[in-house]
Amino acid sequence: MENINNNYSEFYNITKKTKITLWKRLRTYFVDFAFFLILYFALFYGAGVFGIEAMASDAIEGMNERIVYVCEQYDYPYKAGSNFGIYEIDEEVYIDKLQAADPSLTEAEGYDIYFEAQSTQLADLSNDANYILNYSKFHTSYLFVDAVCMLLPNIIFVCIIPIYDKENRTLGMKIFKQSLVNTKDERAAYKYKHIMRFVILFTECFVTKVVFNYWAFLALPLMELVIIISTPKKLSIFDAISFTRVIETDTVDRTEEGTDIYTPSN
Repeated sequence: MENINNNYSEFYNITKKTKITLWKRLRTYFVDFAFFLILYFALFYGAGVFGIEAMASDAIEGMNERIVYVCEQYDYPYKAGSNFGIYEIDEEVYIDKLQAADPSLTEAEGYDIYFEAQSTQLADLSNDANYILNYSKFHTSYLFVDAVCMLLPNIIFVCIIPIYDKENRTLGMKIFKQSLVNTKDERAAYKYKHIMRFVILFTECFVTKVVFNYWAFLALPLMELVIIISTPKKLSIFDAISFTRVIETDTVDRTEEGTDIYTPSN
């Protein structure tokens, strides 16, 4: 049986191709993630910041009132910070004020006192019920806008573009001539699986940023890199959960389902 199949393959010049190399799979993943990050940051820092300031204007004003109260108690100079206009201790003015009062004070000692002032301010605010309430409202607005800015690129690049593409490919797959297939039979992935991948990837990005921090979110491609390298079929987290994989477009199984290319007679 094995010899018959081998002879058949040789006669029709059929050769077994590598589904996809590690390097090709990685560059597709990083290109897709780069498109996502570019649009996410453009949305967040373009419209998102203004959206947060508009939605949380009352909360920011309430936070600033409590910050001013604490600063005036300790005679800390303050200014509107770069983050949404939330007040903070004016570092430069405060250190200049300290050195004017004590000319022998070094810059390093001035910064030590400044950091202590920040800690004192934070401790007082963390026990201020009004500040906590307003911060909670501000944080809720921040998370909502952040989620929207994360949602739109995912919908566009992971869901809409593949569903309306003839070969159901993301931009990275189109660039490098790769396709998404079902893990089980390596036929073109069903459209609903692109929706599954979108839901999984959005959840993965949002939870990573909210539960951990901003740097963990930016390190997400590196975490995926380890997983892709570690799996025999070069799967990312959302590939594995949605039972899909990425392979070269010219290795996709396009035969009719339920038939074989060649079935030898007994």
